[in-house]
Amino acid sequence: MKKLAYLTMIIVAIVTVSFNQKVSAQDPVEITYQDFYDSLSPYGTWIDYAGYGHVWQPNVEDGFRPYLTNGHWVYTDAGWFWNSDYDWGWAPFHYGTWIYDDNYGWLWIPGYSWAPAWVTWGSFNGYYGWAPLMPGINIGRAFASWRPHAFYWNIVPCNRMCDRDLTAIRIVDKNVKKIGKHMVIVDNFANPNQREFYSAGPRMEEVNRYTHNNISITRIMDNNRIEKNRVEGDHIRVYRPDVRVEQPDQARKAEKINIRPIVDDNQWPKHKFNVRQQRENIERLPMRRSMKMHHSRR
Repeated sequence: MKKLAYLTMIIVAIVTVSFNQKVSAQDPVEITYQDFYDSLSPYGTWIDYAGYGHVWQPNVEDGFRPYLTNGHWVYTDAGWFWNSDYDWGWAPFHYGTWIYDDNYGWLWIPGYSWAPAWVTWGSFNGYYGWAPLMPGINIGRAFASWRPHAFYWNIVPCNRMCDRDLTAIRIVDKNVKKIGKHMVIVDNFANPNQREFYSAGPRMEEVNRYTHNNISITRIMDNNRIEKNRVEGDHIRVYRPDVRVEQPDQARKAEKINIRPIVDDNQWPKHKFNVRQQRENIERLPMRRSMKMHHSRR
């Protein structure tokens, strides 16, 4: 009788845990664009940018590049995941797109679809490259014919792709233009939730051959609070809520006459502003309140 009671307690405990897990899984986290605004404001400046609406410029060090600085790649069950070491990295590397402006530096355009990384991947002659997607690029429709501007490519030797410090080994300057124009786009796209397609990046078996590593698959698990993504054994805890579109409170206004986005192949940054100068340019912009927020479909 005691044994039967003990077994009954175990079964009840298992059912209870299972039920709680199901309830938790059915309780999705949701945020608004205002949450983006509030969460990222301590780490940068919001600008109402002509043509793109509200964008965010991070307070970062000189030489910052999205999907290169202060982070590394982790292979997951959703493809290559950019694991940022920035406190704010949960949002700008997994929602939305990036552009570079000659006056203001790297700017993030918010979006509402989550991905391990919103980048395009390429390979050529022993090199891997990846570049942040620009606003308006839809992988499902136009991706096959779209190539990033050479300035946007982050290019490293294939056998170093899994390094923790990719900044130290990135190919720079003229070599980027030379290699970038020959990059063959990696044809490996994913659409696990029947939403927008994203590039999952090079296949694990191929990267293993180059790096001579035994790369294992890291499982993505949901986190219900805002914090840095963190790897724990064979899984990574990720904050990836659904996003509702609502306007933020305020942002600095950048009129069309004052912006210089690097978007065409024949463009290249001219001013060579450092981060401090770019931040001063932003601080000179007038503040505006309650303006409608545009967003990329990402």
